[in-house]
Amino acid sequence: MRNNASSESGLKEKILSLHKQGQSYRQISKKLNCSKGLISYHCSKGQKEKTAERLAKWKENNHDHYLELKRAENKLTRKN
Repeated sequence: MRNNASSESGLKEKILSLHKQGQSYRQISKKLNCSKGLISYHCSKGQKEKTAERLAKWKENNHDHYLELKRAENKLTRKN
């Protein structure tokens, strides 16, 4: 997850609650208007760790490109 938007909006808790009630990813997706990927991210065990590992590996393998992206992101945030 790139930011904490779903946690801050309470979406994470709603997803987990509906999942605990036995609703499918598809049902939750329709009810909360969010992607099944987001639901999977919050409901699957170890998914956050897998995502963090994948991102760390990508950063390591694409170091120069990652730095370019960060510089561009910083320029955008400074303008706003």
